[in-house]
Amino acid sequence: MEMPDIDDENLRKIYEQYWLHARHQETQRLWFTNIYAVIIAGAFAYLGYVENCTIKVSLLTFLTILSLFGYLMTHSWNIPFVIFSRLAEEIAICEWNLPEKYRRFTKYKKGYEFYKGIGFGKISMRISAARVFMAFYSLMIGIFAALTFQTIYNLDSHQTILIVVILFVTFYLYYLYWEQKIINKIQSDFESRIEKCRQRNVTESEEIG
Repeated sequence: MEMPDIDDENLRKIYEQYWLHARHQETQRLWFTNIYAVIIAGAFAYLGYVENCTIKVSLLTFLTILSLFGYLMTHSWNIPFVIFSRLAEEIAICEWNLPEKYRRFTKYKKGYEFYKGIGFGKISMRISAARVFMAFYSLMIGIFAALTFQTIYNLDSHQTILIVVILFVTFYLYYLYWEQKIINKIQSDFESRIEKCRQRNVTESEEIG
């Protein structure tokens, strides 16, 4: 059973709602990070005056848990942003035939091969706001966990840095694994639907011509 066509006015309302939902995820992510930064700054200022080991450990443990919470929440906001932003662009492309030069999320837009990449030649990596935020929280988890262990066990600087590196790499690679399984799947499905729209538009243009 085919779904009835949606008129242009309702399509515009759906399009706006999708973008509002996507922007809401970005806003939540940004506001949480702002609050997080204020808490971290205050905690570091307080740690500079505290000599009691128990208080230091408690505060560093709290900061580690807060960083882990930020990591999990940011990941939970990244997914709906990808979903709603792609749905909005799909409407613009498939229903309103948005020109390629104005497209943001599909590989069929102009200059896609140069978009959001960093590196040299074949050695490069795609960058995005989602990856930057997740790298930030992965690093902060590593730093605060390492400082906690350093305070408890009197670790030297080399051991502390090693813990930071291990935890940062572990958490960030874990995110990249889930990005591959979830976010890349959403993107792949989106691009597949866009390709079908492109082929349909080409066929309709040929029939009209």
